[in-house]
Amino acid sequence: MKQNGAGGAVDRKLSTASSKFYISYSLVPFEVRESLRKPVESGISAGAASKLRESTPRRGLLPQYCNVPVMSMPLRTDPGSLNPDPPNPGQIELLADRPALVARAADWVAEQIAAAVAARGRCSLVLSGGSTPKPLYEALGRRSLPLDQLHLFFGDERYVAPDDPQSNYRMVREAWLDPAQFPPENVHAMVTEAMVTEAMDPAQAAQIYEAELRRVLAPASGDLAPASGELAQPDLPQLDLPQFDIVLLGMGDDGHTASLFPHTPALAVTDAWVTVGDKNGEPRLTLTLPLLNRARSVIFLVSGASKQPALAQVFSPDAQGSDYPARLIQPQGQLLWLMDLDAGKNFR
Repeated sequence: MKQNGAGGAVDRKLSTASSKFYISYSLVPFEVRESLRKPVESGISAGAASKLRESTPRRGLLPQYCNVPVMSMPLRTDPGSLNPDPPNPGQIELLADRPALVARAADWVAEQIAAAVAARGRCSLVLSGGSTPKPLYEALGRRSLPLDQLHLFFGDERYVAPDDPQSNYRMVREAWLDPAQFPPENVHAMVTEAMVTEAMDPAQAAQIYEAELRRVLAPASGDLAPASGELAQPDLPQLDLPQFDIVLLGMGDDGHTASLFPHTPALAVTDAWVTVGDKNGEPRLTLTLPLLNRARSVIFLVSGASKQPALAQVFSPDAQGSDYPARLIQPQGQLLWLMDLDAGKNFR
């Protein structure tokens, strides 16, 4: 399903996956979700609705791919606000389990890379850390991808050495970069203290990474452009934002994403591309909300039952962005949530 802006047209199609059908609908309110098992006044044929009923039983296993209609909300006009009212949920897909989630994510990322290269000659991909995306990176490493035209960036990083077991860079290197023999000049890791000969504080490291982003992205036509009217800040006339093609994000049990944690100063940063996140006094580097929200495509990968409470708040019309920062991700482009059934069972 593709939504073209707030209230825009939505592509409706009937597709097959593992001999099962799924169907993409326009976003609809929660209260009519059950009615989607019957023909409804949304341009869906009775035949398509019948196939939907066959493929989405009330109990038992879901199809491998299941697009879940959720509350329709317009795009937020103030990406710096900590209380988007209301948030845009984008598209949600439920997958049967984590392997199915990884397979779907790998297909989607590969398609987006190919589309970006075809349109602009290269692709900028922002990677996330944590355990959920590791098998995705391993799967991408087994694919034939245009590595010379693919540039990798990091959404956040722990302030540790690059060979530390907690380093996002190390995880990505072991899962994807080394096995695929990724061109090192196309990998743009965040600078941490142990990456330089002279110790520096995290704020300096954030400035260095922003300089690297400007160096790599500014020369590319279409990657760097003045902020649109939605992102422009009257007190920040020089804030130009690059537009990443793909941003991969996860979500913690507390609703944080990247290293944007609840009730931390990083949530309010609008005059920089990179800032210092804070997890219980532990510094981390992170991309800022305005930069993440400039992306052409954002995909969340969410797995595990422990994520259910936070997901309920992220999609609630009443929750606060400062409490659940993943709620603040409202990109100009496409927003896709991939959840396994353990995480997204309440969205069935």
